[in-house]
Amino acid sequence: MNSILIINILIFALLSGITIAGFLFIKALLRNFREFITPPGDDKPSPLSLTFDALASILARHMGVEVKTTIAGMLSGQSRGDAAENLAAGEIDLSLDNPAAAGLIAMLPKKYQKLAYKNPMITKLLVNKLGSMGGGSKEVVPTASGNGNKPKFNL
Repeated sequence: MNSILIINILIFALLSGITIAGFLFIKALLRNFREFITPPGDDKPSPLSLTFDALASILARHMGVEVKTTIAGMLSGQSRGDAAENLAAGEIDLSLDNPAAAGLIAMLPKKYQKLAYKNPMITKLLVNKLGSMGGGSKEVVPTASGNGNKPKFNL
């Protein structure tokens, strides 16, 4: 009977110690939380407001980078589309003005085709050289018998 009483006292003491430690822990936790949310002085902000300020700054910086990247991507896509339209317009203009030069450029690799259509000086040089190779601006008109003027190429 004595041993049961001693065990009960030990269990009660253990539970009391755990309860008191829990209360002290909660009290310290509340004190630290109160210190975190209240400003330390009249002119100084609280640690909580400093934390939110830092988080807002980081968030704003990341949002700015996202917006800048999105706008740059949209502008890049638009400029690529404009360049493709300009290139196609250059191809059409050249094929209407001088189909022989357009055919000659079409035989070049894509890299050089783009360069030729983008740079009008190259296409003018090509048209001039092509015109001088054919003996000037002389047109070849075939007759009914098929014996037309043959172009003179000076290679």
